[in-house]
Amino acid sequence: MELLNHTRYPTILFRSAMADDMMTASVGARVAFDLTSEQAVPSDAQEWEMHNQPWMSEYGPMDNDDIFRRGGVDIMVLGKARPPRGIPTTQMDVRVSLENNLLHTITVFGNRVWEKNMFGIAISKPEPFTEIPLTLFNAYGGVGEWDGLQFPYSNNPHGKGFYWEREHALGNPLPNLEDPKSLIEKWDQRPDPVGVASCPLSELRLRDCVKFDENGQVTEMSPRFYNSAFRNLIVPELLPGQRILVEGVLPNGPFLFTMPRFSLQLRLQFGETIHLRQLYVDQVALLPDLKQALITYRFHFQYKIRPMEKRILLLSENVQN
Repeated sequence: MELLNHTRYPTILFRSAMADDMMTASVGARVAFDLTSEQAVPSDAQEWEMHNQPWMSEYGPMDNDDIFRRGGVDIMVLGKARPPRGIPTTQMDVRVSLENNLLHTITVFGNRVWEKNMFGIAISKPEPFTEIPLTLFNAYGGVGEWDGLQFPYSNNPHGKGFYWEREHALGNPLPNLEDPKSLIEKWDQRPDPVGVASCPLSELRLRDCVKFDENGQVTEMSPRFYNSAFRNLIVPELLPGQRILVEGVLPNGPFLFTMPRFSLQLRLQFGETIHLRQLYVDQVALLPDLKQALITYRFHFQYKIRPMEKRILLLSENVQN
């Protein structure tokens, strides 16, 4: 099968065998939008590629894009926590809302360490900050040590705050990003990492998405396993005109993004049969510092293999936008 990209946007083609003569496939495209005072318009530079493998960005680890489909639309925020008016603070919240409905809240602390006190070990006062990156490196996790061996915290090996022995915690940092409903109080707590960027590909995704039998074999897997956002930031759909509001990422007020009226058309040709389909919104990543948004569009389908049949996919921008 051949994918002809008649747009200027990065694309990816996923294919996988379903049965002897049946295949699954999907076409994904990523469009970068610049946010003007009035609307979102496609950027002149379209540099955000689609990836076949997990990769590391300046915003932390990211998933690959060669998947069949997700179980909802991801909303991610790639940026930093910043207090109002740039006035240093020691603690604040970052909130993400969709159409005035609060989806997700994380509490952001200034740098802290575990320190000795008369009762044993306690959390130091957080240091003032003007910005803290909202990445997994500042969420709970990291690499612990036991008996001279190092081993990562499986739900987030990139983070900090994970200690196996109390002596290792003393003088060392806690995470900056926490769940406001379950703040850390003890050095040996094992909370889930939280954030607004990409969720770790770990047991966090397995909980609600994969079912096992008594022998440990997978019996069911939900497409939500392939979603990259944290659980609360996966929504059923995002439609043109809907507004996403992010509080706590800009010093001069909330970041507001309105979903644009934009569409991509896929022409599917199987032999002499032709189908025209619109790609749907698969993922939205907001970049407040750059005044940009990245929207990933996708269309997934199945097809039967017929020997010598011509199979061509043609992606174009819908001229009726």
